[in-house]
Amino acid sequence: MDVPILTSHSELDATARAAGEEVSVAQDTGSIRPGRYAVPVIGAQEQDAGCLSSLNESVAWQCASSTIFQLNISPSTLSSTTNSITLSSPSSFNGIFYHGHQAPEVQNVELEYAVSKEVGPMYRFSATYDHVVLLKEEDFIISKRPVLEHPVLQDGDNLWQCVFTGTSLDGYVYINKKMIASRDLNGTEAMLQMPMRLPYVLKLAETRTPNGDRPYCEKMKVQNGALTRVLGEGITLGLADSSTEAETDKVELTKSAKFRLRQQAPGSQVCRCQWMIN
Repeated sequence: MDVPILTSHSELDATARAAGEEVSVAQDTGSIRPGRYAVPVIGAQEQDAGCLSSLNESVAWQCASSTIFQLNISPSTLSSTTNSITLSSPSSFNGIFYHGHQAPEVQNVELEYAVSKEVGPMYRFSATYDHVVLLKEEDFIISKRPVLEHPVLQDGDNLWQCVFTGTSLDGYVYINKKMIASRDLNGTEAMLQMPMRLPYVLKLAETRTPNGDRPYCEKMKVQNGALTRVLGEGITLGLADSSTEAETDKVELTKSAKFRLRQQAPGSQVCRCQWMIN
């Protein structure tokens, strides 16, 4: 798993503008409440798989829904004058794998205090991580593709683990906006054993461009609460700006899956997820 990379103020400002946030850095007032919080993720407001060249393979980019993230906010210390956050799957999910986009794994990222023209005081952070999606084999067959949900995968299940390294994650915690209590996520919250939900509105935005390492999928099997690699079965996903076709790199997913190029509009070569969690 990649170690998150903190960015400069100028890079944060650029990503904030790209996400529709006009902000200015200010002195931290210490107004955010440290603690361990549950973040209910109902669904993404934006989802785009434009960085992938094949219509079949575009299912490999998914945005989390009907699940829960865990957000830890740590207070400043003698060695650090700023708060930091950890974002992950809830600890009660250890050994449990579910279909679709897995929770981001981001460790000890600095929170920067800023002021937005639209929403007032806020905290923001930026990191890179490996965007991971777990899929079943039939997900890659367009004619048989089901409506994607997030059921728990069972011991013995075969699946594809798709990894997008170098995915950028930007977060905004609006401390003047209080989160509205949302509906129970099909009983998922009963598994959490957490004291409370995050009391603030949270915006998360992920982007993955065709630059850098190419994403890949590899065959895995659920065994005794862990994912075991099936040797010799994998695929390197074709990127929208790649000059080589996907079939030069792939091991065949299924004999009935014929790969077709995506029909994309100019400027759509970005994979993106955005959630407004309120």
